[in-house]
Amino acid sequence: MKKILMASLVLTVFTVCIALFQLASCKKATGQTTQACPDATYQIAGLWIGTYTYQTQSPLYFSFTIYPDGTMSYKSLGSNSFTFYANGTWKLSGNAFSYTVTTTNTPNVPTQPTQTGTATYSNKGTLTGGINTDVATGSSGSWTMTRIN
Repeated sequence: MKKILMASLVLTVFTVCIALFQLASCKKATGQTTQACPDATYQIAGLWIGTYTYQTQSPLYFSFTIYPDGTMSYKSLGSNSFTFYANGTWKLSGNAFSYTVTTTNTPNVPTQPTQTGTATYSNKGTLTGGINTDVATGSSGSWTMTRIN
């Protein structure tokens, strides 16, 4: 039994070493050729961070946490340095990303605002051309994000 366990351990270590060697040898010139590393691809689920611009304001912090179950949350810094939070749902159809969220802490309003948004998703780690619209007022702003993890 100990011999089988030891053999399994040695085989596992050997396999890991080969895998690490292959990763380390990406983009390494070997004679006349260069072996290229594969491009990184990103799933939609994860942490996304970027900026949001509303009317003539300077770009402000904007982030999404997108969950695999179709839910999401966002955090946004307002022009008055107030941090807004929202929760809702998202969809991805091809590269068309869309969402509907309701803010959870907008001050001085009787009902928390609902917002909708769209963007173009790239599995290279970007959400671009984003538009976020307040359903009640119709006011909107633009945003872009990069996937962090």
